[in-house]
Amino acid sequence: MLSLSFFFAMDGQNWWFKYNFLSSSSVCDWNDNATAGSFCLDDGTATVRELSLYENNLRYRIPTEIGHLSNLKVLYLDGNAISGSLPVAASLLSGLEVLTIDFNLLTSTIPSQYGQLGALQILRLNDNRLTGSIPSEIGQLEVLQELSLQNNELSSTVPSELANLKNWEFIYLENNSLRGNLDPVFCPFDGPNIDLWADCGFGLEITCSCCTFCCYPLVSGNPNLGCYEN
Repeated sequence: MLSLSFFFAMDGQNWWFKYNFLSSSSVCDWNDNATAGSFCLDDGTATVRELSLYENNLRYRIPTEIGHLSNLKVLYLDGNAISGSLPVAASLLSGLEVLTIDFNLLTSTIPSQYGQLGALQILRLNDNRLTGSIPSEIGQLEVLQELSLQNNELSSTVPSELANLKNWEFIYLENNSLRGNLDPVFCPFDGPNIDLWADCGFGLEITCSCCTFCCYPLVSGNPNLGCYEN
């Protein structure tokens, strides 16, 4: 059973809460009856629609079998000690709406295949050790509302394709090594846009006249670390 593979691959014996993962009950009952664990569609088929295993001492790599959860809509894995690479197999989850793997120990690049997640509304990969550039394919996520990539080791120019994100409300890019002029990409705000953070402090390599907050990244060596309202 797929959820069992999650348990054993991610050191389930040491999870803070095991949510009945080793019980003989239905996978639909492997939860706390509220917000954490495994939850199913309401059609009697025992089809997993949500895995919420946040802040639960998960470790090691996310198993590639995650791509077999074809009806998964929500995946919360934030606040753990997950290491290795972001799972490319997650790009097979065509109905996925929420993906949060923030506050972990991931060290890979961001898979360009994530641009195939056409239903994705929230993508939180912040507070890891991700490297490389932001894939231009992220601009294909037309219904994306939140993109959180802050506090990583991302570099290169912010791709112009992000201008195709017409429904974004929150974008956080600060504390990386990104560069470029964000004005043609995000400015002026148009539609539901609310909050845009970037490393656009004085003397840095990002220009952004419409950012709500400009920051000095930790890697800049600037003594005036922090963010200020733009």
